[in-house]
Amino acid sequence: MAARGSRVRSRSRGGSWRETPYALLAFVAVRLVGTGVLALVLRLRDAGSLHHMLTRYDGQWYARIAEHGYGTTVAAHDGMHSDYAFFPLLPLLERGIHTLVHLPLVDLGMAINWVASLAAAAGIHAVTARVTDGRVALITVVLWAMYPYAIVLSMSYTEGLLCALAAWALFAVAHRRWLVAGALAGLAGLTRPTGAAVVAAVCVAALLVGQRGKEPWARVLPALVVAPLGLLGYLAYVAVRQDELLGYFHVTEGWNRSWDSGRYFAHWLSGMVHAGGVETLKGVGLIAALLAMVWLIWKGARDGLPVGFTVFSVVLLVMTIGTSGYFGSRPRYLLPAFTLLVPLAAGLTRFRPAVRIPLAVVLSVGLAVVGGYALTTGAP
Repeated sequence: MAARGSRVRSRSRGGSWRETPYALLAFVAVRLVGTGVLALVLRLRDAGSLHHMLTRYDGQWYARIAEHGYGTTVAAHDGMHSDYAFFPLLPLLERGIHTLVHLPLVDLGMAINWVASLAAAAGIHAVTARVTDGRVALITVVLWAMYPYAIVLSMSYTEGLLCALAAWALFAVAHRRWLVAGALAGLAGLTRPTGAAVVAAVCVAALLVGQRGKEPWARVLPALVVAPLGLLGYLAYVAVRQDELLGYFHVTEGWNRSWDSGRYFAHWLSGMVHAGGVETLKGVGLIAALLAMVWLIWKGARDGLPVGFTVFSVVLLVMTIGTSGYFGSRPRYLLPAFTLLVPLAAGLTRFRPAVRIPLAVVLSVGLAVVGGYALTTGAP
């Protein structure tokens, strides 16, 4: 997956670290464009202030948990919304930092997400440069920053944390630092449900290395033991507090979220396709996007990306389409899947900078408009 479409080559070059500041600058530039476009969309649509938009929705729930702890349930039109649906890492960080910096908790959540997003961009660059090369890594970071729903990286949400933990966990796997990889996966499991994808990626990679005899089991065992602890620990905590073994899953049903193997998604997509007009075009476009993601997963695996990349992408995609409920959040669930972008970034290295740079500018603005419109028409 180098510039000419050849197979992935692992290049652990010291130069990749010198290139990281350029990747971070590119990331910040794209996200500033996205935030600026959102501010303009809000103004044009008279949809409130930028600060209000960046700190609403889930950000308010996390801030409430940080201040009062768990135990709040709100009756809503679609069910009973319990705060146990929200994983604890962000509110724990908010509460801890609040003891040192007395800012509003929701603003601290936003600041934590900003810092974590920078760490995520650095991690994405580092691990992608490790398994491909610097150019592919830089383009991957830029593509990730352009994703329309990347606007949540500027909000009081958990996506920045999860992306950072995922990228650096995969980096630790690439360097065979199994305890570090397991610890990062454990923290990812405390961040949000899709942290399960990080846990799966680390555990499968460790199992394969041990099974194939590339390293002794004593070295990979820490990853297998530690990685699931965060996710299982929180599920156990909710089970105890709810006095029900499957308490967390009962809580998510109150939010109209449950695992249904994709039946809700298939029904919703079929309805779009058969609705006619613009809705049919949207449905067909969504089908094309899903097929493209499957193709990118297959291409990455074929071209030699590490198995952790493949597992991470597959689990995220399956979790995204396999649950019922409000569709507006689904594109956000895929934000951490930078692993899907690596084959696309490798293909773009074939173009000269004179083509890539103007294309990046146009796409940054265009996709930011899409993200701004999506954010002002429904909760992300």
